[in-house]
Amino acid sequence: MLKINYKLASIVIILSLIGAFSIFGEPRDYQGYLRYFNILGSGQKLEDLYSGYIRVQFGFKFLNQILYNISDSFKFYLFVVAFFSLVPKFFLINYYSKNKFISILTYLLLIYPLHELNQIRLGLGLGLLFFSIHLYKFKKFIKSLVFLILASSIHIFSIPLFIGTLFLDSIDIFFKKGKISKKNIFILIIFLF
Repeated sequence: MLKINYKLASIVIILSLIGAFSIFGEPRDYQGYLRYFNILGSGQKLEDLYSGYIRVQFGFKFLNQILYNISDSFKFYLFVVAFFSLVPKFFLINYYSKNKFISILTYLLLIYPLHELNQIRLGLGLGLLFFSIHLYKFKKFIKSLVFLILASSIHIFSIPLFIGTLFLDSIDIFFKKGKISKKNIFILIIFLF
């Protein structure tokens, strides 16, 4: 049974509201997401407006259409995206962190302004990806795959990050055993560049 940490849940809701109402001002990507939301809601095809090229993955398009059908309020949209971006991250902070206050403070100062207020698609994709990695760690491979597919349908960068995490995990195993192969060092160097 999932225990709800009401303090963390309250923080997630407050931070989602801050994101929805742009309390700290309008972020740089705000107008782009607003235009994207309104175009999808109006039934226009994004491909027509962008000469056939769209760099947004299908999951994010689908999420936009669902949220627009529920409410045409852009503030509602920003709230929901921030909420579903923050829930897995705060779940993982609650699960893994020995000092939750420092972890949350660090997140709020360094990552929250970028991922939940500005680059919301990346923030949502990373939240789902982090949860996928958590499930993978506990050998829940099917659930992990589902969250990886969801994450990559929001932001494609989730796939190389997941692969990189698996690779770094294998490096950690090699270090624990006291041996590391030249092949793995080469792959690590290639992956970093």
